[in-house]
Amino acid sequence: MNSTILVQTILSGLAAGGLYALVAISFGIVYRTTRVFNFAQGDFGALGAYVAFSVLAALPGHYWLALVIGCLAVGIFAAAVEFVAIRPLYRLGELYTFITTIGLSFAIQSGIQQIWGPFVRVMPNPFGDRAVKVLGLRVVPDKIWIFSIAILLTGVLFVFLAKTKYGTAMRACAQDSRVANLLGIKVGRMFSGAFFLSGMVGAFAGILIAPITYLQPTMGLQLGVPGYIAALLGGLGSMPGALIGGFILGIVQAVSVLVIDPRYSPIVTYVVFVIVLLVRARGLFGEETVQGRLV
Repeated sequence: MNSTILVQTILSGLAAGGLYALVAISFGIVYRTTRVFNFAQGDFGALGAYVAFSVLAALPGHYWLALVIGCLAVGIFAAAVEFVAIRPLYRLGELYTFITTIGLSFAIQSGIQQIWGPFVRVMPNPFGDRAVKVLGLRVVPDKIWIFSIAILLTGVLFVFLAKTKYGTAMRACAQDSRVANLLGIKVGRMFSGAFFLSGMVGAFAGILIAPITYLQPTMGLQLGVPGYIAALLGGLGSMPGALIGGFILGIVQAVSVLVIDPRYSPIVTYVVFVIVLLVRARGLFGEETVQGRLV
């Protein structure tokens, strides 16, 4: 195998892994704060991409404005969903909230088809698609940008959750929401805030990947499933674990295409996932207890 091709493949895997990591982080924020396994997290990314697409259609060339509007719109939508559909079910248990998010996933996909149609659409690529030479390697700019943005955003979220008053309150709710309520923390507001933040991060990932994979109503599932696996690989609720889990998954997916028939490469992802869980059931950086920390 040519070493240059291998390095380029690994770089592509790191870029894809960065997107998976963002979805994993957004999933972990909600799960650790509210104990909701949000099956619709990937669909938040798809919804954000379609909103950004509409903004770009109305205001061509304003990609970063479309990115901001898409993230804010999905964040508000996610917080509203938590308040209206999820919050009344907390007392019934995690199974009820999980089933609700499955229904939400189908509802978002159906809504996308009704509003934007079932057709595949193309999102403009703000980073350009012409390969450039970096250290003798031909690399598409969007791969470098996505990898860099994933690390930067992970660092920003880590500092926010670890150092700010709001982040501390969210971590208190993650430890024990009843005690947090006794301490004067508005738990309901924290839960909505967790959905708002995760919706924004999920939308961010969806908007970044849209120029590469194109827009289609089912793109949420294609983004969400690897994100869930990355979250479980790294350990639920661990932000560094989500980042590393995403990178591992992205590299495994990319390299497996070179080693085996591309038709069977998706199987490798699940094999690695099962092996890791058999060796370390809580993931690479997972907490031993069910009540864990966000950072």
